[in-house]
Amino acid sequence: MEKQYSRRHALGMIGRGLVATTLASGLVVVGGCDSHNYDIPKVEISDEERVLYGPKKSIALIIDTSGTMDEKVEGIRKLDSAKKSGRTLVDLFYGDKNMRFNNMGLYDLEGISKVVQVVPIDIIDREKLIKGINSLEIHNLTPIGDAFRRAKMDLDLTKAGNEYIILLTDGNSNAGNDPFKQLKVIRARDIEYGNKKTKVFVIPYDMKSKVYEELTKLDVEILPANNEAQLVGEVTEVGKRIAAEKE
Repeated sequence: MEKQYSRRHALGMIGRGLVATTLASGLVVVGGCDSHNYDIPKVEISDEERVLYGPKKSIALIIDTSGTMDEKVEGIRKLDSAKKSGRTLVDLFYGDKNMRFNNMGLYDLEGISKVVQVVPIDIIDREKLIKGINSLEIHNLTPIGDAFRRAKMDLDLTKAGNEYIILLTDGNSNAGNDPFKQLKVIRARDIEYGNKKTKVFVIPYDMKSKVYEELTKLDVEILPANNEAQLVGEVTEVGKRIAAEKE
């Protein structure tokens, strides 16, 4: 079922200090008055750091924990399938001696413009990542643009030469920054700062993937999944591709 956020509900929240914005798609996005900051600050990297960290890979895994992730597909709760996929990804990287000393962090979405870094992006720590994934609980809204921004800023702080964002979601963005506009800023900043292009993978689960088709204009890969087996399979395939990429 495709997730939507009603215009009536959105407009009703303005009185509580919130702003409702209608995107080109017709979706009403709700966010705090100061939620629409799209900029990505520059992280200075010395020549020494480029040599030291340049070959490394940093991955930000974002798992949607909005209300519809509590629904079931083929008898399995969607959040549980997402957790299984996340654990599979962690084990794939941790079991690869060439990936183990790269970086990975975990994020979830906990409401209007609230993106939580459950596990900081650092050298892959299987125990912390698995514990973080298992701890995820259902919340409400889906601020995907804000999640892209937070993940990108944290990825830049690792100073790794290769950055990846993986998003598992069952709905379109309904709070905070517009994902397309946010990714346009990310792409522009990568060029401006002389960085490699951040690779973004969106895995829409049990939803119409056309919601994210616009993002393909910004070289985002959309990999839809309709059940748990497909979700785990797509996440595994993305992980293998990242692990196999040469510098």
